[in-house]
Amino acid sequence: MAIVVKAYIGQLFGSPDVHMLEFDAGSGSGIEALCQEISGLVSGRDVKLTWLDQDGDRIRLATDEQLQFAVKHGVRENVLRVSVSVDWLGGDAAARRAKRLAEERCAAAAAA
Repeated sequence: MAIVVKAYIGQLFGSPDVHMLEFDAGSGSGIEALCQEISGLVSGRDVKLTWLDQDGDRIRLATDEQLQFAVKHGVRENVLRVSVSVDWLGGDAAARRAKRLAEERCAAAAAA
């Protein structure tokens, strides 16, 4: 079943960018294929997807089963709307930041 995915891509500043793409949800394509396709819109950065359920709750899309559930219950007029969180800093940014802080603390302790 081909559907349109309307991807609201979060930005560091300002309003989200909105992209529409066709996705064949019935051909065995899963969450990995969808994430790769959306990741291509943001220079290959890691992405996390959510969709809004009928109660207004944000539901994470991380598995094929969750994607199939979203397609079954979240598609309206052949469109699945997803919010996209992008790791704009890169996957190792948090680790680099933690390492730098630890080094600064060690240097400060040694100087004291």
